[in-house]
Amino acid sequence: MPSIFDGLGAIGAGVLGAPVTIYPGGGAGVEIQAIVRTKPFEAAGEYGEPITVHEPTLRAVASVVVNLREDDRVTAGGVNYRIVRRLPSVSPASDRLETFVLEKDE
Repeated sequence: MPSIFDGLGAIGAGVLGAPVTIYPGGGAGVEIQAIVRTKPFEAAGEYGEPITVHEPTLRAVASVVVNLREDDRVTAGGVNYRIVRRLPSVSPASDRLETFVLEKDE
């Protein structure tokens, strides 16, 4: 069933995104348009005190990243990342943006 949000994901990725190479299943690289940002979030420190941690994320249209899984690789802006996990999506749109937490691949 169509949603009033259909179309917004692709527009957002197109306007705010940049070329990113993904390697689904460890295979050949595929260039897509995606948003890669580092987002701050609060976590517990060594002694339980709140600390701010910066976590890189990838956001891309769901149909483009349907085959991405944990440990797959991503290259954005000359930096290599590994996918840590996919965050749950709350959008009903068919072209919703999926969000993945990344870790720099050292």
